[in-house]
Amino acid sequence: MKLGVPNYLHPASTYTARTRTDNIVIHCSADDKEDGIMDTAEDIREMHVLENGWLDIGYHFVIERDGMVQFGRPAWSVGAGVVGHNHNSLHICLVGGADAMGRGENDFTDAQWEALTELVTVAWGAYGRPKVLGHRDFGVPKDCPSFDVRTWWYPIEAKLSKGRGE
Repeated sequence: MKLGVPNYLHPASTYTARTRTDNIVIHCSADDKEDGIMDTAEDIREMHVLENGWLDIGYHFVIERDGMVQFGRPAWSVGAGVVGHNHNSLHICLVGGADAMGRGENDFTDAQWEALTELVTVAWGAYGRPKVLGHRDFGVPKDCPSFDVRTWWYPIEAKLSKGRGE
Protein backbone atom coordinates (compact mmCIF):
# COMPACT_ATOMS: atom_id res chain seq x y z
CA MET A 1 0.00 0.00 0.00
CA LYS A 2 1.33 3.42 -0.95
CA LEU A 3 0.94 5.87 1.92
CA GLY A 4 1.15 9.62 1.79
CA VAL A 5 2.61 11.72 4.57
CA PRO A 6 0.36 12.76 7.48
CA ASN A 7 -0.70 16.35 6.92
CA TYR A 8 -2.93 17.13 9.88
CA LEU A 9 -4.41 20.58 9.77
CA HIS A 10 -4.27 21.17 13.52
CA PRO A 11 -2.33 20.00 16.60
CA ALA A 12 -3.53 16.69 18.05
CA SER A 13 -5.13 18.47 21.03
CA THR A 14 -7.63 20.13 18.66
CA TYR A 15 -9.27 16.83 17.67
CA THR A 16 -11.69 14.82 19.80
CA ALA A 17 -10.58 11.23 20.43
CA ARG A 18 -12.84 8.42 19.24
CA THR A 19 -13.33 6.01 22.13
CA ARG A 20 -14.54 3.06 20.08
CA THR A 21 -14.74 1.92 16.48
CA ASP A 22 -17.90 0.01 15.61
CA ASN A 23 -17.89 0.84 11.89
CA ILE A 24 -15.52 1.34 9.01
CA VAL A 25 -17.46 3.51 6.58
CA ILE A 26 -16.56 3.73 2.90
CA HIS A 27 -17.33 6.97 1.06
CA CYS A 28 -16.66 8.44 -2.36
CA SER A 29 -15.86 12.03 -3.30
CA ALA A 30 -18.72 11.94 -5.86
CA ASP A 31 -16.45 13.39 -8.52
CA ASP A 32 -16.14 12.28 -12.11
CA LYS A 33 -12.74 11.41 -13.53
CA GLU A 34 -12.80 14.14 -16.16
CA ASP A 35 -13.33 17.44 -14.35
CA GLY A 36 -10.35 17.38 -11.96
CA ILE A 37 -12.22 19.26 -9.22
CA MET A 38 -12.07 16.77 -6.33
CA ASP A 39 -9.15 14.60 -7.40
CA THR A 40 -6.99 14.78 -4.27
CA ALA A 41 -7.29 14.62 -0.51
CA GLU A 42 -6.27 18.29 -0.42
CA ASP A 43 -9.15 19.23 -2.76
CA ILE A 44 -11.58 17.48 -0.41
CA ARG A 45 -9.96 19.03 2.67
CA GLU A 46 -10.27 22.50 1.16
CA MET A 47 -13.96 21.98 0.40
CA HIS A 48 -14.73 20.56 3.85
CA VAL A 49 -12.90 23.37 5.66
CA LEU A 50 -13.65 26.40 3.47
CA GLU A 51 -17.14 25.56 2.19
CA ASN A 52 -18.52 23.44 5.04
CA GLY A 53 -16.71 25.28 7.85
CA TRP A 54 -15.46 22.04 9.40
CA LEU A 55 -12.37 21.67 11.58
CA ASP A 56 -10.64 19.51 8.94
CA ILE A 57 -11.40 17.02 6.21
CA GLY A 58 -14.14 14.69 7.37
CA TYR A 59 -12.37 11.44 6.44
CA HIS A 60 -9.49 9.64 8.11
CA PHE A 61 -8.10 8.34 4.82
CA VAL A 62 -8.55 9.25 1.16
CA ILE A 63 -7.59 6.86 -1.63
CA GLU A 64 -6.65 8.77 -4.75
CA ARG A 65 -7.01 7.36 -8.28
CA ASP A 66 -3.40 6.15 -8.40
CA GLY A 67 -3.99 4.10 -5.24
CA MET A 68 -2.09 6.47 -2.97
CA VAL A 69 -3.59 6.48 0.51
CA GLN A 70 -3.54 10.00 1.88
CA PHE A 71 -4.08 10.80 5.54
CA GLY A 72 -7.07 12.92 6.52
CA ARG A 73 -7.95 13.44 10.18
CA PRO A 74 -5.91 11.44 12.66
CA ALA A 75 -7.20 7.84 12.63
CA TRP A 76 -7.85 7.95 16.40
CA SER A 77 -10.08 11.02 16.17
CA VAL A 78 -13.79 11.56 15.59
CA GLY A 79 -14.43 12.09 11.88
CA ALA A 80 -17.20 13.86 10.00
CA GLY A 81 -18.69 11.37 7.57
CA VAL A 82 -22.09 10.14 8.81
CA VAL A 83 -24.25 12.26 11.10
CA GLY A 84 -24.92 10.38 14.32
CA HIS A 85 -22.17 7.81 13.70
CA ASN A 86 -18.96 9.83 13.71
CA HIS A 87 -18.18 9.06 17.36
CA ASN A 88 -17.76 5.34 16.56
CA SER A 89 -16.67 5.19 12.91
CA LEU A 90 -13.49 5.27 10.87
CA HIS A 91 -14.08 6.99 7.51
CA ILE A 92 -12.34 6.10 4.23
CA CYS A 93 -13.04 7.99 1.00
CA LEU A 94 -12.34 6.88 -2.56
CA VAL A 95 -11.79 9.69 -5.06
CA GLY A 96 -14.39 9.37 -7.82
CA GLY A 97 -17.74 7.64 -7.81
CA ALA A 98 -19.81 9.88 -10.09
CA ASP A 99 -20.41 10.34 -13.79
CA ALA A 100 -20.35 13.72 -15.57
CA MET A 101 -23.99 14.29 -14.56
CA GLY A 102 -23.22 13.70 -10.87
CA ARG A 103 -24.93 10.31 -10.71
CA GLY A 104 -23.29 7.48 -8.80
CA GLU A 105 -20.83 5.48 -10.90
CA ASN A 106 -18.45 2.75 -9.83
CA ASP A 107 -15.48 4.16 -11.73
CA PHE A 108 -12.71 3.30 -9.27
CA THR A 109 -9.33 2.13 -10.53
CA ASP A 110 -7.69 -1.22 -9.89
CA ALA A 111 -5.10 0.62 -7.78
CA GLN A 112 -7.90 2.08 -5.62
CA TRP A 113 -9.51 -1.35 -5.12
CA GLU A 114 -6.18 -2.84 -4.08
CA ALA A 115 -5.48 -0.01 -1.64
CA LEU A 116 -9.04 -0.14 -0.24
CA THR A 117 -8.84 -3.88 0.33
CA GLU A 118 -5.50 -3.60 2.11
CA LEU A 119 -6.48 -0.56 4.20
CA VAL A 120 -9.83 -1.99 5.30
CA THR A 121 -8.27 -5.37 6.06
CA VAL A 122 -5.66 -3.77 8.31
CA ALA A 123 -8.18 -1.46 10.00
CA TRP A 124 -10.70 -4.28 10.44
CA GLY A 125 -8.12 -6.34 12.31
CA ALA A 126 -6.71 -3.42 14.28
CA TYR A 127 -10.11 -2.20 15.49
CA GLY A 128 -11.51 -5.58 16.53
CA ARG A 129 -13.46 -6.47 13.39
CA PRO A 130 -16.04 -3.67 13.17
CA LYS A 131 -18.83 -3.59 10.58
CA VAL A 132 -17.72 -2.46 7.13
CA LEU A 133 -20.44 -0.36 5.51
CA GLY A 134 -21.03 2.22 2.81
CA HIS A 135 -22.26 5.71 3.61
CA ARG A 136 -25.58 4.84 1.93
CA ASP A 137 -26.06 1.92 4.35
CA PHE A 138 -26.94 4.46 7.05
CA GLY A 139 -30.24 5.37 5.36
CA VAL A 140 -29.04 8.58 3.73
CA PRO A 141 -30.44 9.50 0.29
CA LYS A 142 -27.08 9.13 -1.47
CA ASP A 143 -25.39 6.66 -3.82
CA CYS A 144 -22.17 7.04 -1.82
CA PRO A 145 -19.89 5.19 -2.31
CA SER A 146 -21.46 4.09 -5.64
CA PHE A 147 -21.12 0.36 -4.97
CA ASP A 148 -22.53 -2.14 -2.49
CA VAL A 149 -19.88 -2.29 0.23
CA ARG A 150 -21.36 -5.33 1.95
CA THR A 151 -21.29 -7.36 -1.28
CA TRP A 152 -17.66 -6.32 -1.86
CA TRP A 153 -16.52 -6.92 1.74
CA TYR A 154 -18.35 -10.15 2.59
CA PRO A 155 -16.07 -12.53 0.63
CA ILE A 156 -12.96 -10.77 1.95
CA GLU A 157 -14.23 -11.00 5.54
CA ALA A 158 -15.16 -14.66 5.06
CA LYS A 159 -11.67 -15.45 3.75
CA LEU A 160 -10.03 -13.60 6.64
CA SER A 161 -12.23 -15.39 9.18
CA LYS A 162 -11.55 -18.77 7.58
CA GLY A 163 -7.80 -18.03 7.74
CA ARG A 164 -8.22 -17.57 11.49
CA GLY A 165 -9.92 -20.94 11.80
CA GLU A 166 -13.40 -19.59 12.45
